[in-house]
Amino acid sequence: MNLSQTKYVSNLLHRTEMFDTKPVKTSDVVGQNLSKFDGNSIEKVTQYQSVVGALQYLTIIRPYIAFVVSKACQFMQQQTSAHWLLVKRILWYLRGTMQDGLLLSPSSHLTIKGLIDVD
Repeated sequence: MNLSQTKYVSNLLHRTEMFDTKPVKTSDVVGQNLSKFDGNSIEKVTQYQSVVGALQYLTIIRPYIAFVVSKACQFMQQQTSAHWLLVKRILWYLRGTMQDGLLLSPSSHLTIKGLIDVD
């Protein structure tokens, strides 16, 4: 059984107008520590909360983005442009990994393998 959220990711990217953006290879900027004081206040508070909530749902099938999504969740009450940039980076990463999922196959012992499309 292949568990995938391709359609969900596609809908999220269309909703945020980021479907036609260039993908990135990592979901987080390595070594970046965000605080509530980084960046300027943003006006799209409900959009930030909605998108981060949608990203939390994606961590069920994509546990490798859970850490960076949890970083974005820390700023649900007070978002800035720096926090929105982190969310956009996650979306850029998802753009390049839309086909990823989990492959569950019958076995005498439990085995879960990540399904990553590598060209």
